[in-house]
Amino acid sequence: MTANTSNLAGDNRVGFGAGNYNGQGAFAVGYQRAFASNHASVSVGASVSGSESSVGVGGGFSW
Repeated sequence: MTANTSNLAGDNRVGFGAGNYNGQGAFAVGYQRAFASNHASVSVGASVSGSESSVGVGGGFSW
């Protein structure tokens, strides 16, 4: 499952993803906020599949 927000213009980015494997479906959504003149970002995401779910958070920087 993928949700791609790479190289999108703007400080706020939202990505969606959906997948299916062996008859099981899943959905994911993520949010990314860029700051410091697009040299740093923070992102959060969540996914759900049937009775299972997950959440995550990440950060990154560039120079």
